[in-house]
Amino acid sequence: MAKLQRIHSMTQRNVHMRDADIESVVRKLELILGDDALGAAPALRGCAAADGWIAIASLLNYSALGAAVWPFGGIGVVGDCLCTHGSLLVELSGDRGSVRKKPVRVQLREQLELIYSDANYQKDVHLQLLEDKEGFANLEVVCSTYTQTRVLLQQAALPGSAARIMREALESSSELVLRPAARGADGPSFVRRMTLAEKITCQVEFYLDPSRMASDRFLIEQARDHCGFVPIGTLLSFPRMRKLCHPQIAAVAHVLARSPKLEVSPDSTLVRPRFTPPQSPARASVPASVRAQLARAIEGALNDASLIHDSRLQEALCAHSPPEALVAGGLGVRVPVEDVVLHPDVEGALPSSSAPLLAALRQHRAAHADDPAAAAAGALIRRKLAELLPRDGESELVRLSADLRFLERLRPTPQVRQLVPAPGFAGVPAPTAGGGGGAPRASVFAAGGTSAVAGSATLPGTTHFSLLTYNVLADMLCTVEQFPSVRVDALDWAYRFRLLCRELAYYKADILCLQEVQGSELAEQADANHHAAFVKVLGELGYEGRFVRKVRRDGTGWASAQIGCAIFWRASVFSCEGHEDVPIAPSLCARCADEPSRAHFGRGAQVGLVVMLRHRRSARALVACTTHLSCNFQEPVTQVAQVLTVVCRAAAVAERLGAGTPIIIGADLNSIPGSGVHSLLVHGALRADHPHMATQADGVRMPDFGDAGGAGRELRSPVRLHSAYEAVLGHEPLFTNFAGPPSNFMGTLDYILYAGHGLVPTHALQLPSEEMVREETCLPSSRFPSDHLPLLCTFRLADAPLAKELAGPMRIETGACAEAGNGAADGTPTDGDGGSLEAMLISPKRSRDGEPREQARSRAPSASHTPTGPLPPAANAQPAAAQPAQDLSPAPALDLNAKPFALPAAAGWLGCALRGAAHGDTPPQQRQAGSRDRTPPPSQQHIARQAAQDGAAPAGGTSPASGRGANEGGHPPHAPRHAQQVGGARDGSGSKRGGGGRRHAQGGGR
Repeated sequence: MAKLQRIHSMTQRNVHMRDADIESVVRKLELILGDDALGAAPALRGCAAADGWIAIASLLNYSALGAAVWPFGGIGVVGDCLCTHGSLLVELSGDRGSVRKKPVRVQLREQLELIYSDANYQKDVHLQLLEDKEGFANLEVVCSTYTQTRVLLQQAALPGSAARIMREALESSSELVLRPAARGADGPSFVRRMTLAEKITCQVEFYLDPSRMASDRFLIEQARDHCGFVPIGTLLSFPRMRKLCHPQIAAVAHVLARSPKLEVSPDSTLVRPRFTPPQSPARASVPASVRAQLARAIEGALNDASLIHDSRLQEALCAHSPPEALVAGGLGVRVPVEDVVLHPDVEGALPSSSAPLLAALRQHRAAHADDPAAAAAGALIRRKLAELLPRDGESELVRLSADLRFLERLRPTPQVRQLVPAPGFAGVPAPTAGGGGGAPRASVFAAGGTSAVAGSATLPGTTHFSLLTYNVLADMLCTVEQFPSVRVDALDWAYRFRLLCRELAYYKADILCLQEVQGSELAEQADANHHAAFVKVLGELGYEGRFVRKVRRDGTGWASAQIGCAIFWRASVFSCEGHEDVPIAPSLCARCADEPSRAHFGRGAQVGLVVMLRHRRSARALVACTTHLSCNFQEPVTQVAQVLTVVCRAAAVAERLGAGTPIIIGADLNSIPGSGVHSLLVHGALRADHPHMATQADGVRMPDFGDAGGAGRELRSPVRLHSAYEAVLGHEPLFTNFAGPPSNFMGTLDYILYAGHGLVPTHALQLPSEEMVREETCLPSSRFPSDHLPLLCTFRLADAPLAKELAGPMRIETGACAEAGNGAADGTPTDGDGGSLEAMLISPKRSRDGEPREQARSRAPSASHTPTGPLPPAANAQPAAAQPAQDLSPAPALDLNAKPFALPAAAGWLGCALRGAAHGDTPPQQRQAGSRDRTPPPSQQHIARQAAQDGAAPAGGTSPASGRGANEGGHPPHAPRHAQQVGGARDGSGSKRGGGGRRHAQGGGR
């Protein structure tokens, strides 16, 4: 009889695993992870991380384990087998995506727990004879008595380390109690079994640990309902507690009352953590609520997320911190008390009674530093401020120094993302990953560098500009149900919006492409109109912009809150010559020949936005585009049709502006590298038999795109695009989206693409390391305000096109698109840059949500319309000499009057180690509801194999003979390093949201 039943991740059929099959998988895994076997396989040895973890996908690719696993599924098979059978040698990671050989101390702990388990202890007479009256036994004698523990201790590399390993093994045991030798003595250690009362207390203390409860929504809700207490009956219903004891609430409450870490209610039905914060007699006059509020404000100003985007605080850190503390990961950075107290976020949290103190502080800072009276006054002010500031034990992030002059951070210095130059870019040396050759790491806050990340990402020069694309995670999609492993306070929109604004102000790119911007037309939903909030903040930074919300199949929108896409540009760098909204669903329906196809491709409400810009200094025209494709990963043909609709519109707009007009796209494509969407854009074509061209519903055909193909024909993009990150770094980013359990997706979904015509990428913003993101499990977090990471590239507008990128003459049918959007029937844009920022952005009544065009035209100001017809290359632009001088001075991160902070390009270089298929970063293309493992999309399995066989670009389909590619990894040949992330053997992909699918907002999902 089958012991394990599961759904095959590729065939989507039920498979049954017998005991022999499960044991075969576990035994092969144990043999592979043995020292000799792993050492004999260079490919596997290169995929292993420094801490021993190796991705299961790499094992399936490069070892005999794949032959035993593939008949039953993919990565999930290994995790299911280890959980069902167990292993004393192999350890499974929490995300079930990696394994490693257990350290000796872990194996020793498990062996000792097995020896002292009920099944063995009750029958082991020799073990009971070793115990004294209190139940303790000599640990060394116990370990030397049993063969398994004796062999493990002999494997210890260093002689004399056995005693240390035994102590370390039992310090983390939840079954055994260790009584070490007296401090400074060389005597033996003793061990005994935990009593039932000790096991219950230890388990409840683990549940109610404050750091763990912060991310446990269920326990938080329970505590809120009972004034901080949690019902003991609720804890007894947990599986581990049910294994330990019967649900005897009164008896368990009596046991928990003995714990110094727990507090039991008077009626013995509730329990909560016992907090005993230290008290200071010198601060008795300051109310506890005031101190707590100020501590939260200080932690908000000095946490990692704020620090890496605050140039003013960075300057203070550099001036007063030791050099070794400024290195990424260093400890001991400190900020003067005066800089912290006068920080805008902290000053607002001070009590009103401190106003005279703040006035005296400002007067002191303006005084001469050598004045003895001023120095004495400063010491007095600091002593007064010390009554308000947190000291040791009152904050987990900062503490007040002994001399009362500085606030010191208790956490490691965060990593600052830097602009990485393209190879051979003149004037900026390319950094080496990790510092190279053991060289000391540069300070992440060293002033005077050459990389202009802080304040402005635009390099000096008349033809350089920068673009940033960012999925900001709409508040309506950011709930605890979708992010169960994220701290509740990190999901709060006010907190995330503050971090988003700081980040955008810090980089200050010339063009911003934002997705999932939430907007509303209802006055009673002003708080939900986050687009208006972005307009206000970015308008103060000199930006103008356009915004389009989702549109239904029939061309109508929603008056209530709904997400959309926005493009902002710096008015001092670009002028706008018009824009076109791209309602994707109406456009696709107009191209479909039958109702089943219209019903299929009209389900979503996604939109695109195309803006025609004119670079003021060079008078060059530019087409900027953004979109956010559907998250329908089970039917990627929908994503292919959507992206082609947007690209066709952008190409038509560029053609009207003149031959050779560059196109640049910053978008969330919800597709990984090598998918059908990615292949169509970067290779210019997608064969009709590509796996992502197949429709699952009967009677559904690809829309007819005219000369661009479709309707059963090969698709051809009107313009061949290039990835800016691949051009600069040589590969796509390792990931731009990092989801938590249960999907555990980690991969690239966001892109900056461009069509040459004299457009050359020069720099790219490096991504944070995987270790940094995993510090809080996944995204979003207290440091990263979205589940996506921003991408930023700088470009140079060359004087003449470097290459012709158009795929040849092609007739683009724009009539249907223009009729559904805000352009004329011939595709000519009707909305230009004549209106003001407030008229074009803040006005809630726009025709972007399917409103009748007559009402929109009657209400829109006439000055916002440009004449119809194609624009010449410099139609509305003044000569370069007559243009006003461009403001090249970088803006500060938080305070608009603060001095900018420049960072070196080589400083803080991350050098992300692309170590095989690391930690279950699985593509999102296919997932069967209820399946526990995640399946690689067919494109990743077969495209590289097909390309290797016929020499074509990787846009082909699957060979029906084999069902799997000859290249078992399925890595796209265009990005060999990144391919380790999305290889075919990496068999996991659910949606980027937990629970098997990304949440759908009104009108077809995100």
